[in-house]
Amino acid sequence: MIINYKFSQSQKENTQDCEKIIKFSETNIKLMQSIQRRNLGKASIRKYNIVFREVYKLIGKTPSQLIAEAKKEEQPFTNEEGNPQVLDLSERKVNTYQLLYNNFLERKGNSEGVKKHKIVYFRALFKEYGIKMPRMIKYNTSIRRTRIKDIPSWDDINRSLGFCKSNRDKVLVSLMATWDMRGGDIVSLTIQDFLEVTSIYNHSMDLDELLSKNPYEIIPCYGFFPEKTQKEGNLCITFNTGECGYYIFEHLKERIKEGYSIELESALFRNSGTSKFLSADWLRRILQNLNTNLNLGKDKNGLFGKFRGHNLRKLFSTTCRRNITNVVVKADKYSELDVVSIFTGHVPPNMSNSEVYDAVDSEDSFDSYLRKNYEALIPYLTINKEQFSAKEDNKNLENEIIKIKESVDILLNSKNQLVS
Repeated sequence: MIINYKFSQSQKENTQDCEKIIKFSETNIKLMQSIQRRNLGKASIRKYNIVFREVYKLIGKTPSQLIAEAKKEEQPFTNEEGNPQVLDLSERKVNTYQLLYNNFLERKGNSEGVKKHKIVYFRALFKEYGIKMPRMIKYNTSIRRTRIKDIPSWDDINRSLGFCKSNRDKVLVSLMATWDMRGGDIVSLTIQDFLEVTSIYNHSMDLDELLSKNPYEIIPCYGFFPEKTQKEGNLCITFNTGECGYYIFEHLKERIKEGYSIELESALFRNSGTSKFLSADWLRRILQNLNTNLNLGKDKNGLFGKFRGHNLRKLFSTTCRRNITNVVVKADKYSELDVVSIFTGHVPPNMSNSEVYDAVDSEDSFDSYLRKNYEALIPYLTINKEQFSAKEDNKNLENEIIKIKESVDILLNSKNQLVS
């Protein structure tokens, strides 16, 4: 059903000024109160801003104006016959606005899931102020189980690097496939964060000193509370491969050469042409472009591109789960710890958050049980398998040469002792 809605002149003028309003979460009292009372996180605040920016563009009314109008329509009025009457819910503007917004989202080509998600946010603000809402629109949002064939393969990841426009993009892709950090957490990382997570390698927080080392021998340890599950207190401790480290090093060297800021508080992954932080939206665009270049099409539900952050994280967790039993790490008191859950920011089965904290509450070390497990999984998490195999062959050859040299030295020493 398509509803035609005519704007007043003042609403048109308000809509034209929409670009001047950066974030309703910072300028509109009703939305600000709702956010603070409910203690919403950054991700939810961002979604509210998107929804009510779209509603403002469509209807020309701010959240406060919408609430005031809805409150007024709930009040009794005197009808033509002189009797008190309450406007039927189906005739109230909030009902019309819900339908208008749904049609707007449909014209934009939003999926059933996205439409439902946005309408829920739209309704939530009214409910926060005790306003009775019309029935929720029904959506067909059946989700099928994700299977291996529904996510990118390691070959897809390897091919995607060839389409990346910069070392920064190669870093982002390789990171998302070899750990379980969401886009919003990745883009908020700073230079200081990277120095801190690599502090075990004794670089005295000096970026130049760190960049002088072999990146393939640097395995950073990241400990953080994911933004999306921060309220639940889920701890995530994860690492990245030396292969990812190589791209990080190249990205930073390129940045230094081009004269961009490398201050401690500056973004680890800057926006192109500036020193500002890359946005999560821009990261999604990078992945969407790669999905197009790879010709992977939509995912199993036909809602999103197959090459997206969620599916890259799924590849990481699936790879770890499938191969963790092949990994032999010296047992210690945390041997029964579900390390893959820790790597992915989930609470292991039959454990509480506090028990997880107790189990991993120690400084990173080369003997860390988590580190040793991740390092043992690196062969399975390597993107360029051929290059990794060559490096391993060279490493084994070097070890053999060292052993031969040691044997020769022992023989020479024995000979010298006999002669003397």
